[in-house]
Amino acid sequence: MNCDLLVVGNDEAAIELALQAASDGQEVISALPVEYHSAWIVRETLRTMTTQLAADFPVPRRHQLRRYRETRFLLTLLKRALSREQLVQQQRLQDAGVRVLHGEMRCAGNGLFHVTTSGGRQPLPLRTRACVIATGVRCGSAMAYDGLDHLFSSLWVPEQLQIAAGCGVGIGLASLYQLFGVSTELIASVDTCEAMAEFASDIGVDVVRCSEFEERPFSLTRRRSSGMRIDCRRQIGCTEHLQLEQAGVIPDDRGRLWCNDILETWCEGIYAAGAVVGFSGLVNAPLRDQVRVILSALRGEASSFRGSQRTAARSKLERQSDTSG
Repeated sequence: MNCDLLVVGNDEAAIELALQAASDGQEVISALPVEYHSAWIVRETLRTMTTQLAADFPVPRRHQLRRYRETRFLLTLLKRALSREQLVQQQRLQDAGVRVLHGEMRCAGNGLFHVTTSGGRQPLPLRTRACVIATGVRCGSAMAYDGLDHLFSSLWVPEQLQIAAGCGVGIGLASLYQLFGVSTELIASVDTCEAMAEFASDIGVDVVRCSEFEERPFSLTRRRSSGMRIDCRRQIGCTEHLQLEQAGVIPDDRGRLWCNDILETWCEGIYAAGAVVGFSGLVNAPLRDQVRVILSALRGEASSFRGSQRTAARSKLERQSDTSG
């Protein structure tokens, strides 16, 4: 299977880039993951899910739902909602003429990728002129606190829950657990997503705003009984499973990819977009600007770094890594 552009991931950057590239007349394949979901689509899922639960289910119905205090039940609801959100994004892509594959992508060399589709036994080989890694980030836990995996691996829903929210995922989880009868406290920085935090407060989440959020968030809690603590502040790029090393692209310890001024990685033809971009002047650029730069490069309107410049930058980065280690 061949295409002009392969877009990997279900982050917002992946969806927007695939849509724009298709509108430019390129043959685009979007590889949507079935396991390694981005924090963006999880956040959108939680936003939709909690809003519907709060609006469509009257108080007696929510009390009935609270009887199901097994984490397995809650996780099943979340997975179903995530599947629905994925279908919404899939429909957007297909309406624009993008071919969608559901599965996990792994690099097999420069220009060659293998996509293990859901239900498929053999990886599907795929050759492309260019590939964009836009897998987004996942919420990682700090070493001192429990993580999301621990939250859903426990058998029973906790009685009390404290969440340090570095993104919308933490706020969405706080709202979801509050709706299921868990006494939830959300510790958030002053610039955290205002709309989601306001919704959480409206449904009963105890929201604590603080300016010392990055240092010791749980020391600022108003509660003496801590219960379970979840730290959603640290965000890690979803790149470790892609085997990008096969093409000479090595993510850093936070899953970010070195990119040049047109968001091309160490390997020619492999680009990065969204939250996985690292070490580039466009790291904090608006998404529309990143999309514009990549599409310009694909049209041949921008020239990539010369090989010597890419090698020099790579050597510098490796020296910095050795020094910090």
